[in-house]
Formats: sequence, C-alpha cells, structure tokens
Amino acid sequence: MKLTKVLNLLIAITLLGITLTACGPDTVEARLYGEWKNKREHTYVFREGGSAMWIYPVGEKTDTFFMEYRIDDTQTPIALDFYNFENGPMKGKTLYGVAEFVEDDRGEAVRLNFRAGDDESVRPEDTGEGGARLYVRL
Repeated sequence: MKLTKVLNLLIAITLLGITLTACGPDTVEARLYGEWKNKREHTYVFREGGSAMWIYPVGEKTDTFFMEYRIDDTQTPIALDFYNFENGPMKGKTLYGVAEFVEDDRGEAVRLNFRAGDDESVRPEDTGEGGARLYVRL
C-alpha cells in the first residue's frame, strides 16, 4: 500500500514537471517564436527550425522576405543573424545583429539592431547604437 502511494506521488511529480516544462519557452530561441512588430509596421515572424519572415510595408502594399536565422545566446547581447534570403534586396547577403529582450508598456518586446556585411565584424556592439528598433510581440 505504501509503495503504491509513493509511486503515485512520483508519477504526479513527474507529470507536473513535464507540464511546467512544456508550458513556456526554455530557450532564447523559443522566446523568439511568433510575430513581432515595430512602430513602422515592420514585422518579423520567427518559426521553429530557424526559418523566418520579414514583412515590410511599402506604401499600401507589403513585401515579404523569407530567410533563415541563427542565434547565439552565449554572447551578451544575444547574437542574431538573418541569412539565406530567398528573395528581395537582401538575397545573397547576411544581416549580422544583436538582440535584447525588454519589457514595454505594450508587453514583451525585443530590441534588435542589424548591419549587413560579409562577416561578423560588422555586428553592432549593442542594441543602443543607431538603427536599433523595438519590436513588440503580437
């Protein structure tokens, strides 16, 4: 009887742990999944597996660029690069960037700063340099 109670308790604890782990993002990359929009209506959509979209308004229309991303959260700030653009003016180029999660009065946000270049030497040092934009989770 005691063994049954102990086993039931262990099963309950294990299931609780699995549930809590599944409820929220446990990596920086997982925190990026979803849609983020800035004040200029530029939207980034991050998907699991390293694919992303950049939705860019042009007058009454929008352009959508498909690309891949890679993230290195061992660096401070977080290194975030867009590469392998399938279309648009960035095709064949890489955007080297940095990212920082912040709180905004509109909710969870991420500040991004990118520079195009041939290698990581162009990467901005922080998210406060010129060109940085704040994106809010949709």
